[in-house]
Amino acid sequence: GRFLLEQVPLLGNVLGPAVFLFRSVPFGGLLAFWFMINQSKNRDLPRIVRFNLQQAVLVDIALFFPSLIGALLSVGSPDLVSALSEPASDAMFVTLLGTIAYICAGNLATGKIGGFPKVPLIGENAERSIGGPFDSE
Repeated sequence: GRFLLEQVPLLGNVLGPAVFLFRSVPFGGLLAFWFMINQSKNRDLPRIVRFNLQQAVLVDIALFFPSLIGALLSVGSPDLVSALSEPASDAMFVTLLGTIAYICAGNLATGKIGGFPKVPLIGENAERSIGGPFDSE
């Protein structure tokens, strides 16, 4: 999303400090990933927290594959990568922001409509991963 953040300075100013803080911690991404996996299994946490942690883990895994494809394409065709890197990066970033907004809005409305907001395909797997529906809230 660096291309989009450069084009929209307000968004870059809002998200920039968080990105800087996250990247300043050595192995910060790996530590956050490990923390979310472990806490999603913690039965002492409310079910909605465990569910959303597991969804975040699965979204992170899903975002790994486009990065892997980009890395593999860069080996074979550098011209193709230079042409597609900005739009692909922006599309992934906007998709991630949309997913986060969807989950946040769904969590705010959860008390009114019941159930958890589920990311398509990922939500069902997160539900299976955290356990049965009879856990305490």
